[in-house]
Amino acid sequence: MYNYLGFKIMRYLLPTLLVLSLSCLKTTGNLHKQIFYRMDTVVEVTLVLRKGDAKRVGETWRAIDSFLEQWETRYSQTNPRSEILALNRDTSRTRHVSRELAKMLHTALRMGDTCGGMFDITVLPLKRLWGLGEEDTGSVHTRPDSAVISKALAHVNYRSLRIDTQNALVVYDDPAVMIDAGGIAKGFALMRIADMLDSLGFTDFLVNGGGDVIGRGHRRDGTSWRIAIKHPRVSDQLLGAFRLDSGNVFTSGDYERFWLDPAGERVHHIFNPKTGYSATANQSVTIWSMDPVVCKFYSTGLFGLPADSIIAFVKQRPGVECLVVDSLGDILISEGWHAKIELYEKN
Repeated sequence: MYNYLGFKIMRYLLPTLLVLSLSCLKTTGNLHKQIFYRMDTVVEVTLVLRKGDAKRVGETWRAIDSFLEQWETRYSQTNPRSEILALNRDTSRTRHVSRELAKMLHTALRMGDTCGGMFDITVLPLKRLWGLGEEDTGSVHTRPDSAVISKALAHVNYRSLRIDTQNALVVYDDPAVMIDAGGIAKGFALMRIADMLDSLGFTDFLVNGGGDVIGRGHRRDGTSWRIAIKHPRVSDQLLGAFRLDSGNVFTSGDYERFWLDPAGERVHHIFNPKTGYSATANQSVTIWSMDPVVCKFYSTGLFGLPADSIIAFVKQRPGVECLVVDSLGDILISEGWHAKIELYEKN
């Protein structure tokens, strides 16, 4: 029997920090937190209020929840009103999309090239084949035959897409290609929430979506935000922590959505688009950058590379830092982050 672990419940809670319950409001002095359950994950927003801000808190929470509800509908793989569902059901070679989606897809293709093709927005057939699609019930899983995997891989190639952002068109060289927005929709949603808070005049806040964090300013006592990094193998243990004044920290891990086969091998949602199998080089990859787009795509796109290759990649990119836990549990930290990370479990 297959061991299915936490696909529909624990996967929402394990990657998050300080999530105690859903749909609750916490108030401590001038610190306000609101937790939303959207996009198959927990989104926690923390605000530090200044003079006059308290009057706007309720309205802010309603605006964020309304935005998340609409975003969730638009980019779901299964919602009847989803733009992604309509796009994937279309069989024409040229398909109209919203300008917002066109920009997101264009960014995804560009970042796919940056990551050497390891970030691929067309892996949806693989996710469904392995029982890790949005519609999966999480009851029974089987390993597909290699011939079936090869057949699915024939239609996994982001380079078969071209995006015309000016006219909001997606042009398909292979009409059978299907887009998986799950890897990008959440990251862009968190960015939109941060932009919303900026526009409303909030200067100190955290937006945490399933362990992906966008931070601005400081805590209510004026000190830096303290961000924890989850241990990828011990569910109730933290690997370490660091101080965050501003910037973004995104983590991808093989513990978020997975199942174990009879041999104990882990099948998870981050696939190597070149092989059709789950990436096995690492347990988790955490990326820091002032650019949330870089964090989002690097944390996922670099996941399938050897840990030392990730460190070398980041070294060539100023303003980017990382912590990698490789497949053996060894911890590698980029040079600029060594002094900032406090490890609770020494390597």
